[in-house]
Amino acid sequence: MRLDPHIGRRFGYPNDIGLPERVLLIGDSHHGETPAYPDLTRQVVRDVTVHGYRYRFFTRMFHAVRGPGAASTLEALRDFYESLAFANFIQEVRTGRGEFPTEQQWKRGEKAFVENIDQVRPTHSIVFGVRVWDRLPRDRFDACAAEIEAAGRRHMPDPIRNQPRYRDGKWIGRFRYAGGSCPIVSVRHPASYGFSAADWHPVLSWFLGLA
Repeated sequence: MRLDPHIGRRFGYPNDIGLPERVLLIGDSHHGETPAYPDLTRQVVRDVTVHGYRYRFFTRMFHAVRGPGAASTLEALRDFYESLAFANFIQEVRTGRGEFPTEQQWKRGEKAFVENIDQVRPTHSIVFGVRVWDRLPRDRFDACAAEIEAAGRRHMPDPIRNQPRYRDGKWIGRFRYAGGSCPIVSVRHPASYGFSAADWHPVLSWFLGLA
């Protein structure tokens, strides 16, 4: 079973919030007691954009892309998530905070990610979570030009820029899918300790301007 991606009603069309028309956000996994079912991801996004649930993960993703000063009203969150696509990498629901995906779950996630990106065909993809980034299928991944990576690093605050992952260029590239490819970037998980939308917003604003 694959969790179907959320694809906003305005995905692929011009929007009023300044996003490219085909942005895909990738998260880690769902948490809770509800067993996985194909429409789970779409239902969780509906909970945020229709029913007003305030999940920290989705609010922090919004602020990382739109800016830390953007008002995260229900209308703003709805406009944001209806203008893009979102999918989680792990296809099972995690029930505990300290629970880590098994190797089998990672393998299923790799397969689902390829199927999702082939379906969505984004122009830009943002991966929220470094451990998900480390499991992207490398046979479809291409490193970006050194000057592009260097340009992106200039938008990072020093504490991030000087971390080995970002200093060595292992945070951005290009991912191939059926019929095309897109730039893809790695961002810390929004629920991780020390995550700051203010730190990541300049990087993502620059990234979303890439062709």
